Amino acid sequence: MNTLAEAWRPFLDPLPLHDHVLWLLVPTALLIAMTWKAVRMPALDGSHNPKAGAYPKQVIVMGVQIVLAMLLLHAAFIVLVRFVLPMVAPMPG
Repeated sequence: MNTLAEAWRPFLDPLPLHDHVLWLLVPTALLIAMTWKAVRMPALDGSHNPKAGAYPKQVIVMGVQIVLAMLLLHAAFIVLVRFVLPMVAPMPG
């Protein structure tokens, strides 16, 4: 039996998570915020700029900003596709 042919190939056979994509938004946003803040903050403990706050607080704030921005973009595209595009380019029939 050839086990290589039966192996899971992540880029060719992705997991069927199409129904759960919105649940992946929160962890993805937090991981992006963690990475961004770890690279961009001068000191992770907030000692360089006391008004800026510590690393976890800034990660949470940026993660919430990312999630809200994605939800607003989602709503904007729904409005665009369902209301604006039918007025601009009506379908025959």
